[in-house]
Amino acid sequence: MISEAGHFALILSFVLACIQAVVPLIGAARRDGALMGAGRMAALGQLAFIAAAWHTCSWVVRHRPDCLIAGQLVRAGLICYLWHRLTGRPFDLWVYGGETDPHFTSSRWMTRRLQHILRSARHVYSISPFTTQEMFDFGLSAPMVVEVPMAVDHDTFYPQPTSPDVIQRYDLEGQLVLLTVGRLVERKGVDAALRTLAALGDRLGSWRYLIVSDGPFRAQLEELTDELGLADRVVFTGYVDEAELPLLYNASDVFLMPNRQLPEADGGALSVEGFGIVFLEAAACGKPVIAGRSGGAVHAVEDGINGLLVDADSDELSDALLNLADADQRHRMGDAGIAFAARFHWDRSTQVLRQYL
Repeated sequence: MISEAGHFALILSFVLACIQAVVPLIGAARRDGALMGAGRMAALGQLAFIAAAWHTCSWVVRHRPDCLIAGQLVRAGLICYLWHRLTGRPFDLWVYGGETDPHFTSSRWMTRRLQHILRSARHVYSISPFTTQEMFDFGLSAPMVVEVPMAVDHDTFYPQPTSPDVIQRYDLEGQLVLLTVGRLVERKGVDAALRTLAALGDRLGSWRYLIVSDGPFRAQLEELTDELGLADRVVFTGYVDEAELPLLYNASDVFLMPNRQLPEADGGALSVEGFGIVFLEAAACGKPVIAGRSGGAVHAVEDGINGLLVDADSDELSDALLNLADADQRHRMGDAGIAFAARFHWDRSTQVLRQYL
């Protein structure tokens, strides 16, 4: 049995190894502007990681798991990898898209380190055919990559009568209601949606755009909304209770998230939509979807059947909005969406994972 002092020494060495490994990575990202705000926000992020690393490492040392599973590559993956190096015990890793791209982070050195961790995992769990293909293209073997199909909770997301409270709260009566649900980062394409709506003017008739959730891009989006003169038509709800999400989907007419992959080769960190469960949630509620022809979103929407895939920064987005201004077209695609979403059940995901856990 290892002594209490030995436990503490192992935890401390483990945490210090994590900090020693991650702080230069954060510093590299900070210098290139990849993290929010710079100075104070980056320092707070480092402190938060150190606190979380201490707690996680303490738990790992006490319980000595036979295998660790990292929910993402950048920080959890690092901790799992270092434990693997210290003990020889395996770790598994979830990936969401973009991890193998040279621009996954703002630092080439950082990206190479993270990709070494990726190659060291026992199994890599991908969330869509898009992310699976990325892993294969990166050189990972088929037995190593496990595609876990994403799904939707059909007990939560299904067609329901429109909530009068939601209609009144957001002033939706008689409006064509557009909805985005998702963390507000640039890749979601909300800025492209706002510019397109402004350019369309009155061609869509009377409309209202609900933008649900929050994120680092919100301030820029609110500023853009004011610049475009759309403040009276666009509502930023911030975070909402999960129980309210089905009500918002059912109060909408079109789910709109024209995601795209960002950035180009400008030295910033890569951001790509690995799948997009929100597209399935909207479909399960009988709503047509406008999504970006990018990343794994192409597997979450049947183009021309239950929604439309577009290039967010082109006339395709305005064409799609005008197409779905027609109520009959919305109803056809909404009905098709219910049938499409019915193919996605979490039971399938569980069956896949049980073979490897």
